[in-house]
Amino acid sequence: MLNTEINKCDSSSELKIAITKCFERQASFWKSQFSSNPRFPYVATDDIFFIKNTIDEEGYAEWKPLSQTMNIETEVIEKILGVKLHSQLKDYYSSYGFMQLIGKLSDEIIIDFIKIPFGVSSNYIAEKHINTNVMKKYGIDYEKYDLFEIGYATVEGNDGYLTCVDNNTGNVLLIHLVDQIVCELNLTLSDLFNSFVEVY
Repeated sequence: MLNTEINKCDSSSELKIAITKCFERQASFWKSQFSSNPRFPYVATDDIFFIKNTIDEEGYAEWKPLSQTMNIETEVIEKILGVKLHSQLKDYYSSYGFMQLIGKLSDEIIIDFIKIPFGVSSNYIAEKHINTNVMKKYGIDYEKYDLFEIGYATVEGNDGYLTCVDNNTGNVLLIHLVDQIVCELNLTLSDLFNSFVEVY
């Protein structure tokens, strides 16, 4: 029997509800297409996510997202970075730990979210902050944006984009550093998770 039940987080914030629905859609997709829970290359350091005795010959194993059980140390992160963390980012990192989530926004845009560890640390979150020097190097308006990287994106077949959240607004941007392209989606993280037409 497949175990596709999502370990739901206790908080009922709009963003966490949207993320929960996406994981439920992901589980349904894998069940209908592959008669399996989502599968990912087994990583010993992330063993907590993986379902026992499901590793196949290629090293893939079934896994499930886990509700974060502790609040992130917001004050520590803000002290490291010297900036206030937007509520959308607080809710995002406080919601789930997971190995992979891919959402199709349209035929032109696919988002691949970066893994979030269970019990995510302050340092891990701080490391996702794109510093001013990098933004200057690639011609990104560092006075306008305060960016956190949350994933990758493919836009019209070009998979060189980063998926970022502007800490000033909570809105999502797709950024191609090399080509110096900034796509403002005019969507908050909550909007983004509610807008996917397909989830894998």
